[in-house]
Amino acid sequence: EKGLSISSKVYDLIYELNSMCPSLLLTVLPQLEVKLKSSNDQERLGSVSLLARMFSEKDSNLATTHQHLWRAFLGRFNDINVFIRIKCVQYSMHFLLNHPELRRDITETLKLRQHDSEENVRYEVVMAIVATAKRDFEVVSQSEDLLEFVKERTLDKKFKIRKEAMSGLAMIYR
Repeated sequence: EKGLSISSKVYDLIYELNSMCPSLLLTVLPQLEVKLKSSNDQERLGSVSLLARMFSEKDSNLATTHQHLWRAFLGRFNDINVFIRIKCVQYSMHFLLNHPELRRDITETLKLRQHDSEENVRYEVVMAIVATAKRDFEVVSQSEDLLEFVKERTLDKKFKIRKEAMSGLAMIYR
């Protein structure tokens, strides 16, 4: 029973250790890459959530120092599991705001996800871009692609997405 309660906190523990002393995790990071490629959905979701938090933090340089892990993480934007794709897209706002050096990678992944077969993923793409614009319009205005993605979603077959895209564009252009 104790083992179960500890194992449920492993990702939180790794996150805290990374905040205190990132060099402690040099041997752990390759294991996270293995978890990203696991056939178990829960393992992938846990590692995606952890890495999204670690990569997207304001002062993090993890993506530049561990590019192989960053590439593996970006691959999860195309995961077979919808919830994992949604989790990745939801964190994209933090990448766009906190890491100018990662914007190209994130924009490319959002380009693919805006055409996702799952409506909730497309919806989250619109929400992430609009939320980024609300916090820092400069970030979105520097990339014509991001505004184009929202514009394209105004033609989505699902009303919920069209409505959010139109509301978002109206808010952006106010």
